Amino acid sequence: MEGDDAILIDSTLEKYHVTNNDTLRLNLLNHIVENSYNDWIWPAYNEILKKESERLLGDTRMSNAIWSNKIVSMYALAINNQGYLDYYRGNIQNALEKYQQSLKIKEQIKDSVGIAQALNNIGGVFYSTGNYEKSITYFKKSLHIKKSVAEPKVIATTLSNIGSIYNILDELDSAEHYFNESLAISQKDKNKESLALSYHNLGSLHSKRGDTELAHLFFLKSIRLSEALNDYNMVAGSYLLLAKMEVEKGELIQAEIYAKRALALVKELGFPAEIGDASEVLLKVYREKGEYKKALEMYDQYISMKDSVMSTQIKNDLENQQITYEYEKKALADSLKYVEENRVNIAMIAEQEARIEKNQILTYSLIIGFLLLLVISIIIFIALKNIRKAKEIIADQKVEVEKQHHLTEQQREKLAAKNEEILDSINYAKRLQEGMLPAEETRKQLLPNSFVLYLPKDIVAGDFYWMDKIEDTVYFAVADCTGHGVPGAFVSIICANAMDHAMLELNKPSPAQILEQVTQSVIQAFEKSDHQIKDGMDIALCALNTKTLELQFSGAYNPLWIVTDRSTVSGTTSPYTIDEKIYLHEIKGTKQPVGKYSFKKDFEQHTIQLTSGDQIYLTSDGYPDQFGGDKGKKLKYKNFKHLILTYSHLQGQDQKQQLSKYFKDWKKDFEQLDDVCVIGVRL
Repeated sequence: MEGDDAILIDSTLEKYHVTNNDTLRLNLLNHIVENSYNDWIWPAYNEILKKESERLLGDTRMSNAIWSNKIVSMYALAINNQGYLDYYRGNIQNALEKYQQSLKIKEQIKDSVGIAQALNNIGGVFYSTGNYEKSITYFKKSLHIKKSVAEPKVIATTLSNIGSIYNILDELDSAEHYFNESLAISQKDKNKESLALSYHNLGSLHSKRGDTELAHLFFLKSIRLSEALNDYNMVAGSYLLLAKMEVEKGELIQAEIYAKRALALVKELGFPAEIGDASEVLLKVYREKGEYKKALEMYDQYISMKDSVMSTQIKNDLENQQITYEYEKKALADSLKYVEENRVNIAMIAEQEARIEKNQILTYSLIIGFLLLLVISIIIFIALKNIRKAKEIIADQKVEVEKQHHLTEQQREKLAAKNEEILDSINYAKRLQEGMLPAEETRKQLLPNSFVLYLPKDIVAGDFYWMDKIEDTVYFAVADCTGHGVPGAFVSIICANAMDHAMLELNKPSPAQILEQVTQSVIQAFEKSDHQIKDGMDIALCALNTKTLELQFSGAYNPLWIVTDRSTVSGTTSPYTIDEKIYLHEIKGTKQPVGKYSFKKDFEQHTIQLTSGDQIYLTSDGYPDQFGGDKGKKLKYKNFKHLILTYSHLQGQDQKQQLSKYFKDWKKDFEQLDDVCVIGVRL
């Protein structure tokens, strides 16, 4: 037995043997259980805690609700601890039964903190068995209670646990939601440990998404905080994930730097499993670099650590069992002997305490009765005196209330007039924006068999659609400007005007040339401001020769979709299909916006030869990003593509009607997230 455990038990048992207070004795036993880190000692004292709690459950004092709840709570705690022991000894079924038994007892005495703990433990058991659906259910139930009774750090940790499960399941949107909620709580609470964990988790998530720049940023934030907290285990974990990410990118030099930092830290900490992980990453790095001698060294270290993890655990268990056996045997014997010797004394003390309690109740009743009579007399006297004064005050207040009511009515009328003035201005802006959009007759003339689904989130919108024609070529686009509502509308007017000017200034321009020209115009427009503005737009822009059916496309983030009965279309990615009779081909836009951008490059130009019957679709992200459905999740692009193929056999206006109806049914009572704009064209 370690010296700390020996001191803990000796000092605690000394207090235990000199007190006759039952709840204090149970608390002292629990003190040993909670503070002993020896996995052979604390379970023995937990067993004593459970037996003593069971004995006291039959005591006559159980009629006292406060005393009774304390005993029942200790009994439930002992059962919970047994579940914890079973879990870490690998007896999962027994652990689950113990946690559920503890939960039932905690629910009976309405112990919110205990209920949340039991639910969390049950969730942990299901997590360890890979039953993530049940694990999330119990973690969420625990979280619901913790939000009312727990500290922010505990709530943030549970949110991180739920997010980590969604991360494992590759449900990255849900994982990001819980990680961000945990981050917000940690930032508000200014808890650096929780912040470091949140940044580490977000780094892992964005690494899986392939957003390496954002992942790199979050990992570095986690590392800086963890280093300040001396949490080198977290630092090593972040460096290790950075190294793995750099290996996947082929950045072997940077991967080697991060992996070496991780390896140095875990060696200093003495964590064999983590040493093995870091060695495995360096093994891959050296093998790719052709440094086979170093690779062999890392391989030997990796294998050695795997063996060490298993042998160290077995050795520690055997040594613990042998060293503590004699001490446990003596400590348990002393404790049980003393409990037996004091049974008679406890019964006598209980009887005496009952008599004292009865006399105290009688004395307190007389004192309380006298005090109540005195208080009532004083209240009556004061009330009579105050009634007269109150009448005078009420009269004065009535005059003041009428005066304030009159002022309130005046303010309400002014506010109503102001709101009406603002609303009139916004509605006027709507008419201006509608005037900027192509008229219905223009659309029918330029693209006869087409439809436009346009659903602004607010009165005015940041999304817009645009059309023009030069000789036999029809230009059309769907644009998504920064923001929505009034701010988005202002940006959309600037961008639409820039496109009109580009058509006037350029001679039969290609879509890529238009986007380059518009980018310069937007940057120049915003550079006139004293503030740094990076607003702009995402756009999909097409130029269709109505005679030859040759289509030119260029986009800023937004893609082009082509629906056809051909399984291959030059320049497109692997098609999406639901019946292998009709296919949706996608050409992605250039990964940059129209506007100011730090890593500016030329917009890519694509030329595709189409045939009669082919269909073209352009869309902003408002439709697929909408939350809704039975589970309140995003619709997503895959499901949106499925809808496009499902309705593609219909005429244009019928497609518009079906897409609009599905959007409304999907959204249900959820708030519309963004503006929606979709153009469909049949050749």
